[in-house]
Amino acid sequence: MLSLEALGETDAAHKTGAVQLIYWTAIQTAHHEGQRVVSFGQTEKDNEGLARHKRGWGCLEETLTDYRYLPDSAKGSLSEIHSAGKRRLRPVFRKLPVWAGSMLSKFLYHHLG
Repeated sequence: MLSLEALGETDAAHKTGAVQLIYWTAIQTAHHEGQRVVSFGQTEKDNEGLARHKRGWGCLEETLTDYRYLPDSAKGSLSEIHSAGKRRLRPVFRKLPVWAGSMLSKFLYHHLG
């Protein structure tokens, strides 16, 4: 399986097609290497721009269940906890070499989503 993460780009850069070329090249390479599944990852429900981008690639959309703690829970919702974890990890990723950050990112994504 090939997992493609979102690449940020400006509106002006989008017109060049560079990101689309990167995605298409990655998909072709993965196919030639025998991979048959491409995942564009999760998308927040209210991120219509990213959802539209993924639909443009013909992605199959699946609804994922979001479990939350009860309102009186001191810990808050799982999505709040997830966001807080991302904020805490950001400085760690900035200090890691690219290869180590990539490996840690894959591990965390696989195990924590």
